[in-house]
Amino acid sequence: NASTCFTVYPLEMAQDVRMQVDVHNVTDQCGCPVGYSFADLECKDVDECADPSTSGCHQDAICTNTPGSRTCDCKSGLWGDGVTCFNASLSASDTTVGDYFGFQTDISADGSTALVGAVYDDDRGTNSGSAYVFKINNKNGATHVTKLTAFDGAEHDEFSRAAVSISGNGSIVAVGAQYDDDKGSKSGSVYVFALGPDGSQTHVSKLTIPNGQEDDKFGSAVALSSDGSTLVAAAWEEDNTFIV
Repeated sequence: NASTCFTVYPLEMAQDVRMQVDVHNVTDQCGCPVGYSFADLECKDVDECADPSTSGCHQDAICTNTPGSRTCDCKSGLWGDGVTCFNASLSASDTTVGDYFGFQTDISADGSTALVGAVYDDDRGTNSGSAYVFKINNKNGATHVTKLTAFDGAEHDEFSRAAVSISGNGSIVAVGAQYDDDKGSKSGSVYVFALGPDGSQTHVSKLTIPNGQEDDKFGSAVALSSDGSTLVAAAWEEDNTFIV
């Protein structure tokens, strides 16, 4: 490994550099790269993982020594960058027994945003349903940023019951409400939302089948493309194939 070295001779030897040098009176001084220390006239790698208290890794991370440095990786079941590790379980402050928080879930491809359904939440009436949006990062863990409900939700719509979907970068969300009644009892619908970087929400559209009828259960499955520009939705008991 590269180092910057110079040799210091005792003062009395400076008069005649041709004289035989006594190695016990010679000092080699070197500047080694970060992560190395000078020993036995060479730069040697420092094991940063030898002392857990000074490694810089979190106590729940695995430290691996590398040439001139180290890596920190959170143990299985934890999230983080290794310097910080945390439990990635999600919860919402306003859920109650029977909301079925977590009945449906999805996470964006970039890992930044999670969507969690609570099918029996009662904000818009008994079992009207809701969905929670969480922002995830390697420093602060998961933060609840907004709660989604149908603007026209009603009891027993069960918004988020069968399907939720989120685009690759977490900017577009689709939520099925297969028991919505716009086209007849349990005809179903799909709600689309746009999410801002700060978690702010904008209701973009409510989708129903043009020729929908009762018991179609449109929204029983939904899937967004990675860029959020295309949505496919299923109507479980509709008589014809329908793609949005």
